[in-house]
Amino acid sequence: MLESNKRLRLMGCGPEGRIGLSLMEKNMTDDNNLFLRLKRGDVVRITGGEERESGIALTEKSRITILAHAGKPLPEPWEMKG
Repeated sequence: MLESNKRLRLMGCGPEGRIGLSLMEKNMTDDNNLFLRLKRGDVVRITGGEERESGIALTEKSRITILAHAGKPLPEPWEMKG
């Protein structure tokens, strides 16, 4: 995790390839503070992010859900929660 100007940054991977993820301290909430504990290889769903030139910025409206921890299989689609 990189820190700069009260902003935390991670690199993620998606269908398009690598993507930058960032969260400013002022936008941290109970729904997005899981960002601080993400590990390499975690499979997550992020909702409410804002697309930026450098990737996705998480806002106070963003929510992070871990679908599978690193090295663990993904659940079946019917097992996933909304």
